[in-house]
Amino acid sequence: MKKVFSPFGFSLIEILVVIAMVALLGVVITELFFRSFLGSNKATVISNIKQNGQSTLEQMDKSIRGAERIIEVCQNPLNPENPQNTPTIVIYQEEEGIYTRFRFNPPVPFGSQKSNGYISSDNLSGCSDPTPTSSSSLTDRNISKGVSLTNGKFEFRPVPGFKDVVTITFSLGPAISSGANFLSSIDPVEFQTTIELR
Repeated sequence: MKKVFSPFGFSLIEILVVIAMVALLGVVITELFFRSFLGSNKATVISNIKQNGQSTLEQMDKSIRGAERIIEVCQNPLNPENPQNTPTIVIYQEEEGIYTRFRFNPPVPFGSQKSNGYISSDNLSGCSDPTPTSSSSLTDRNISKGVSLTNGKFEFRPVPGFKDVVTITFSLGPAISSGANFLSSIDPVEFQTTIELR
C-alpha cells in the first residue's frame, strides 16, 4: 500500500489531526469569549438595578422625611390584574402646599402595552383628587435596558407621642425584555429603608 504525502511533507492523517485540534481550540476560545461577554453584561445589569434602587430610595426618603404628615397608605399587594389598586403612600408637604403620592406600579408582561413594573411619583392638587398635576417615574422604564419592579409595599406605623414611621420595601429585577438569560439568572435585588418624619 502506497502512503499519501502532501507537497509539504505531512501525511493526510497528520493534516486532519491538526485541523481537528485547531477546530476544537476555536470552539473552546469562542465559548470562553461568550461566557466572558455574558458575565460582563450580567454585571452591568446588576449594577443598573442597584443604581436605580438606591437613587429611588434616596428620592423617596428625602420627600417622606420632610413631609408634614402621612395622609394615606394603601398596602395592597402588587397586582398586574388590578393596577389601580397598587401599594401607594400619600404625603403632605406643608411648606410647598402639595400632596405627593408614591406608587408601586406592576409590570405588564404581555401584549402591545408591555411595560416594566416601576415606581412613580405624582403631585396631587388635593388629597381627595386622584388626578395628578405632574407625574414622573423614579425607575428606568426602558423595557430592554431598564429595570422592572417585582414587588413592593409601604408599612405605616403611627407611634403615639412620636413622629410617624414609614418602612419602604421593594425589589427590582432586570427589564422584562432583557432576554431569558438575564431573567432566569439574575435574582431581584431587595431595597428597604425605614423613615421617621421630622
